[in-house]
Amino acid sequence: NTVDLPLSICYRCPVEHVKLAQTIVPQIEWREGAPDGIIDDVDSEKLKDVLKPGDLILCRFTAPLIKTCISLIRSRVPAKVKGRDIGAQVTSIIDSVEKMPGYNWSVFGTYLSNYRRDRLQFFEAKDASEAVISSFIDRVTCVEICAAEYGCTSSYQLKAEIMQLFSDQNEVISLSTVHRAKGLEAQRTFILKPEALPFTWPNQLAWQFNQERNLEYVAYTRSMSEMYMVHEKNRFA
Repeated sequence: NTVDLPLSICYRCPVEHVKLAQTIVPQIEWREGAPDGIIDDVDSEKLKDVLKPGDLILCRFTAPLIKTCISLIRSRVPAKVKGRDIGAQVTSIIDSVEKMPGYNWSVFGTYLSNYRRDRLQFFEAKDASEAVISSFIDRVTCVEICAAEYGCTSSYQLKAEIMQLFSDQNEVISLSTVHRAKGLEAQRTFILKPEALPFTWPNQLAWQFNQERNLEYVAYTRSMSEMYMVHEKNRFA
């Protein structure tokens, strides 16, 4: 004689955000008295000018978060990417490059490119999923961005600079992958590369697509007031 309690009422999000989430989970409802909320677009080049303390920036991938975080820090906006373990995953790429025969820091870029090529060939031979491949490319791209940004003189220094970008503490501006954002909330959220939600690829299996839709749902339900889709400038041309 148990009673089914679906827990379908969202006590965090405003009405318009719940309406968007309903395209993924139709049974979700907004709470009584919920505000309308705001959903709007923002130009990526103007992002730093509209951010406020406590804002949360989300993205399906890590590399755009790192690029944005570096840009914010350069503009004297305190910011960190959530997830020290993600930083460790990125720096593990450098560890692997250092183990390649004949490696020397002076040609780090060449060895990183060779490592990327070799691993992609390995993934292809193993018929790895697109999700695994995209995750690998994302991490390599993170290293490429940081190597280009910082004038490091050693791989040790590069790894230290990368780890400085990550923190599990709440910062003035926090950046997070959607995976990491489960359970997080903020008055205002900004979604980088919203076109990557859901992330799709050829021959994607039904359960894989469902996982990506779940991530899309997470991204849409982190805000308590305002949600902004961050687009590249040419999106508005």
